[in-house]
Amino acid sequence: PSVSDFDSDVAVQATPCTSRPLDPDAGTPAGPSAPPAPPARDARPRMAAEQTPGGHDNTDRALMKHHYDFLLSLSGESPTTDLFASATNSQCESFYTVDTDCMKANWCHLSAWANPPFIPQLIASVFCKMEAAYRKAPDTTSFLLIAPVWPGACYNPGQCPSAALFQVIHTWEAGTVLFTKPNDNPNLPRVAMPPTRWPVSVYHLPASPRV
Repeated sequence: PSVSDFDSDVAVQATPCTSRPLDPDAGTPAGPSAPPAPPARDARPRMAAEQTPGGHDNTDRALMKHHYDFLLSLSGESPTTDLFASATNSQCESFYTVDTDCMKANWCHLSAWANPPFIPQLIASVFCKMEAAYRKAPDTTSFLLIAPVWPGACYNPGQCPSAALFQVIHTWEAGTVLFTKPNDNPNLPRVAMPPTRWPVSVYHLPASPRV
């Protein structure tokens, strides 16, 4: 998922998760053996950052490529779809944007990477939707998700049962430089964000054979 700095991050919510995602089969139905249709690619995705006075917000935070490649090596995954992205920060060839809205799509049969905006209720809903898709097609569905370590957040495994299905495969300590944001000059490459003020974990739900 540019923020001018991490001070714009949403405060941690300690309330239990009550939100549930849309049905994973919403949108174009997929047959039991066929993957869903690939997400549409926008000629010019509308960035949420364009809606904020400073030109940046909390959604265009892209994991640096060497960190992302490390996670692929660690997990053995090769995601084909980026669930929260844009044309300028996607980790995968196929991706969803603000306009195409992954939360209305079918996630069954996907191998997906998720770097959602760091909003607790949204992250909890993503975990729930991932579980629903996985349970319908466990042998062809897998996910990697990155999220901050915020004690008491509603997406923590103790409060969000869906998150308990995932394995935490790596945690970066607070103070690590992990993300990039858009350059203030749109014609220049993305720039590194400041070190994180909190640990950041990566959750993995691998595909598994049906039993």
